[in-house]
Amino acid sequence: MKDWATGIGNYVHNLLERLPGLDPTIDYYFLRNGRPIDGFEVPAPNAQFIVSPEYPDDRWEQEFVPSFLQAYEIDLFHSPRSGFIAFWPPSRPYVVTLHDLIPLMFPEKYPAQWIQLIRERMPVYLSGTEKIIAVSHSVKKDIQKLIPLEDDRFQVIHQGLETGYGPVPERTARARLRERFKLEGEYIFYIGGFSFRKNVTTLVKAYSLLPEHLRKVYQLVLGGYRSDDFDEAVGCVNDLGLQEHVLFTGPARCSDEDVRCLHSQASLFVYPSIYEGFGL
Repeated sequence: MKDWATGIGNYVHNLLERLPGLDPTIDYYFLRNGRPIDGFEVPAPNAQFIVSPEYPDDRWEQEFVPSFLQAYEIDLFHSPRSGFIAFWPPSRPYVVTLHDLIPLMFPEKYPAQWIQLIRERMPVYLSGTEKIIAVSHSVKKDIQKLIPLEDDRFQVIHQGLETGYGPVPERTARARLRERFKLEGEYIFYIGGFSFRKNVTTLVKAYSLLPEHLRKVYQLVLGGYRSDDFDEAVGCVNDLGLQEHVLFTGPARCSDEDVRCLHSQASLFVYPSIYEGFGL
């Protein structure tokens, strides 16, 4: 997991690294609003990184992107973020990756004005695509419940693991966890965000119901960084008097190596999310 990457950001980062190498006859332009990505190097001679002046997101989507696509006569534009912010169709043929429909599944959790914009503009945006990439059949079905689009408009492409992801030898993993988190012994592991749909406070409450002798054996390790409803999760731990039993790995994101080691040595991995497009 890269320092700048959320789930979708990590997906995009891997596309940037891998796509140019698939076909050296295709020229790729990676567009970025306002500033370059720290530490990222263009992976191949057939790729260019274009950093625009900084715009508010909706203006970048409405003004810069269409003008760039026209000026460079781009054959196909890919929006990897479900249509950006305001669902402005670009000026050239385009495809879009849809990861989930979280705002429409939980409209009460988001500003009413944005939900109204999604409901008005998203159907038009998706109807104009050359193809919609859905990260799971579940996401495809969610879209089709809201917008009457035929099956042939979709391509389901599942997300995948990065090269090299896999178990870490126990001695190596234990040493790293001891050094990084002072973590010893058995533990139950969760990693992800702390937004309402990740349901972390329910996990903490369920853990609190374990007999005390089990909590002494199995620590609860919550991986992730301080975002969204993180403070609520901390408050829940404090209210239930579980400070000695629950370990937060934050405030920073866990590195790829940290996550591999935490997965490798966990007695149990739990993922209590209420809704995912395709959670890894």
